[in-house]
Amino acid sequence: MKRLEFEKKYLNKKVTVKLFDGTTETGILFSTNELMEKTGIPDMKNRYFIGNDIREHGVRFRKSHITSIKLYTDILMKQINELKRRTRKG
Repeated sequence: MKRLEFEKKYLNKKVTVKLFDGTTETGILFSTNELMEKTGIPDMKNRYFIGNDIREHGVRFRKSHITSIKLYTDILMKQINELKRRTRKG
């Protein structure tokens, strides 16, 4: 997936990200490019970080460091479907 497609789908949305080193982060995905535009604070270009607010400065990572990413709404839908399936059995 190209960077522009990736950003259109996931940027500024709640996600769960698994990085290459096995760490998992959940929160809103922000871009350092967007942070620099909004605040004027210098930062690394073309990096991403997870937070609940753009002012939170989490660990910076590249798109290539992501081994899996899920939109939070997808995770919630999976949980809802699992609950529906369980209630049908019971």
